[in-house]
Amino acid sequence: MTPTAGKIKPFFKEFDYLEDLKEHFIEVAGPNQIYLREKSELMELAPKDTETLLFLLRSMLITRRAEEKVRKLWPKEIPGSIFFGRGNEATSCGVTAAICYEDPLFPLHRDLGCDFVRGAGAFRREDIPVNLAKLYFAQHMSKKDSPCRGRDGNIHWGIPTMNRYPMISHLGTNIPIAGGAALAEKTKKSGLVAVTFLGDGATSASDFQAPNQAAAWKLPLIVIIDNNQWAYRTTLKEQTEAIPLSRKAEAFGIHGFTVDGTDILTVYAVTKKAHEIALGGRPVLIESVTYRMAGHSEYDPFQKYVPKEDLDRWHRRDPIARLTNSIYGEPSLTEENIEDFDRKLREIKTRLEKEMNIEQELDEAIEWARNLPDPEPSDSYGGIFANPTAQNFLDNLPKDWRR
Repeated sequence: MTPTAGKIKPFFKEFDYLEDLKEHFIEVAGPNQIYLREKSELMELAPKDTETLLFLLRSMLITRRAEEKVRKLWPKEIPGSIFFGRGNEATSCGVTAAICYEDPLFPLHRDLGCDFVRGAGAFRREDIPVNLAKLYFAQHMSKKDSPCRGRDGNIHWGIPTMNRYPMISHLGTNIPIAGGAALAEKTKKSGLVAVTFLGDGATSASDFQAPNQAAAWKLPLIVIIDNNQWAYRTTLKEQTEAIPLSRKAEAFGIHGFTVDGTDILTVYAVTKKAHEIALGGRPVLIESVTYRMAGHSEYDPFQKYVPKEDLDRWHRRDPIARLTNSIYGEPSLTEENIEDFDRKLREIKTRLEKEMNIEQELDEAIEWARNLPDPEPSDSYGGIFANPTAQNFLDNLPKDWRR
């Protein structure tokens, strides 16, 4: 046989997210198709009314400001590790606003926007009073009355009344869990769709086989890839050649999209379409492309290994700046000097936080959380075993599942 190693040309062209996603998103369904954003019928699904646009903007603003407050409180008042999703707000807020309140939702550690969208009084369920800001700070301060009752101090929390479920630290493991939720909704014929998030690194993990089973069982499942192009210190190109990641949908025989994750209107529109497809019994994979603008966690000295020029390039695509530019015409997204761009963005952000009552809401939530009691040592023994017995579980299975 003639040796061929090193002579085979790459099957896919070199892909540059910044250039190739400038004004369009990619849809993968059989033969690859590219829709220009301005001409795509999918963009008709994007919100245009002022009320919704301002709601999306406030959701992103309060998400980022809450994380900034946590950074100031750490480590004196907040123990353990802290994680931030700066630059990822358009993905978490846009996806959550586009789906139904009752849809089972499985966010990750950089998806705080999911919680602020679901916890906002305007979105949604006035009969479920949840002050998300209070829960968020109580959780990080490890208070007795926090969602995890002080047993966890950062990200492994859920709010069942909001159909929002905890993340699992072995990133990617939430995909088969969400698949189980999708199976449950299909069995109940509820008309709901399970929505789960994962990072770009998790697409190379074994749990990423779950979309294959979901496709075989025709489950109502949407899988969102938070592609911030870093898996801790591993770059995207060091762990896969399947770029864009939406191409992996073809292997499962399902629909795939790659969207600009810094443009909340595109994220919203594509998620609306994905929700429609999933309701028809076909899972959907959405790759939302951003850039990690912080370390893996606060203790990670990311400036030592993340190129500053990449941070500057993606900072110009800040999701808050892009939406405020669409609504108010500022800040200029073509500002030549990155320092001037950053200064103008901070000025606009500070003004809007005050006008939208964000600063006051968060400060009141912090004071409320501070005054909560700390957990007792004896509390650590609670919540270890579930109260229902195995027989309770069997009794509640659908009749047609029993032997």
